[in-house]
Amino acid sequence: MLISQHTQCYTDGVSFDNAPDKAKNVSGPRIREAREQLKPPLTQDQLAGKVAARGIVLDRTAIAKIELGQRSVYDYELGPLAAALGVDVNWLIGVRKR
Repeated sequence: MLISQHTQCYTDGVSFDNAPDKAKNVSGPRIREAREQLKPPLTQDQLAGKVAARGIVLDRTAIAKIELGQRSVYDYELGPLAAALGVDVNWLIGVRKR
């Protein structure tokens, strides 16, 4: 029997992308994508500065590790990261409205 490697979980009308073959940190690649798609693109250092202006200290190395999936993003870091990148927190964490 073949079991799908991709599942979705629904909670209170919100769908979470829950694919076991993906990295545990879904926000890392999305942070990189958002950072690189800005006009002009932000460097990791520039993103660190924008996040610091919002009260969260993340240096370039921490952002690099987040983007590579080597470091998780703490919940309190998500809001400042999303604001600095001009994206929604729900997009960063892979949540889609039903």
